[in-house]
Amino acid sequence: MQPKICGVYRITFVGSEKSYYGSSKNIKERFENGHCRLLRKGMHHSYLLQRAFDKYGEKNLIFEVFEEWAPDLLIEKEQRWLDTNFVDGKPVGYNVCPFSYSSRGIQRSPCSEETREKLSRMRRGKHCSEETKQKLSLINKGKHHSPETKAKLARAMKERVLSSEARQKMAAGSIKRRGTHLSKETKKKLSLANTGKHPSLETRKKMSDAFYERWESMSEEEKQKQLKGVKNRVFTDEEKKKTSERNKQRVWSNESRKKAAKAKFGRKLSLETRQKMSEARSGRKTSDETKRKISEAKTGKKHSEKTRQKMSEERKRWWASQQSSPIDRKEAR
Repeated sequence: MQPKICGVYRITFVGSEKSYYGSSKNIKERFENGHCRLLRKGMHHSYLLQRAFDKYGEKNLIFEVFEEWAPDLLIEKEQRWLDTNFVDGKPVGYNVCPFSYSSRGIQRSPCSEETREKLSRMRRGKHCSEETKQKLSLINKGKHHSPETKAKLARAMKERVLSSEARQKMAAGSIKRRGTHLSKETKKKLSLANTGKHPSLETRKKMSDAFYERWESMSEEEKQKQLKGVKNRVFTDEEKKKTSERNKQRVWSNESRKKAAKAKFGRKLSLETRQKMSEARSGRKTSDETKRKISEAKTGKKHSEKTRQKMSEERKRWWASQQSSPIDRKEAR
């Protein structure tokens, strides 16, 4: 049994001045069962070395042990030779990866539009098994993208133009997911991920348009289900407290105030809703600070003639009810 040779090796060809550098704790094993096997199959990760192998042939391949080093020095010594194979980040030898410790920065073979279309068509319609999905999930758990990668992904998504077919598929998937409930853990993760994020006005408009478009596409039955879910929802004390604290810290812009006022204008509340609001407000005392804020907000405001007339009629009606007897007031109700 031959002893294992640990060090840096080089691959080149007769008639070529370019080289491929690598390192291994067992150089012979790496060459015979690694490089040679893949080159013969036409599957080597370095497309530059594969092209040279196809051009010059195996008989002109020269493999040599370049330097022998201890295992803990392999990365450092290989990197020294790799640096000679790259100029301004571009390969001048047969290596495609500029780093000896990872595949970061690897130079891939450029694909033509025809090749890309073939690859896309070949992968289309393929679905991973549940076992494969589980394995991928375990592999990617705990991994985080760098800010640079996140920016690239965001830019790519913004520039992406979806076809009508893709939009229809996404819409169908969204309808299929309706009625499903997220786990508390997932909700917490989403909450933490979105904390502090503020969508731009353009994004808000897009979200609003998408919501109304989705609402219009719903059937009457689906709309009723959505409305029923909102009306019958019962908030816990904890949820109410959180909502209250969140709204206290919220600062409304003048534009938002106008929109809210416009949305409420002319809206008539049912007797049941009024009763609920009355019960919720009964016994509540307004703090001095709140009174001051209300006073400041009302300072300089003038009611329109129509509003004044309505207020006057309401006062007259209230005063007439106070002047009547308890029996009359009961009958008036």
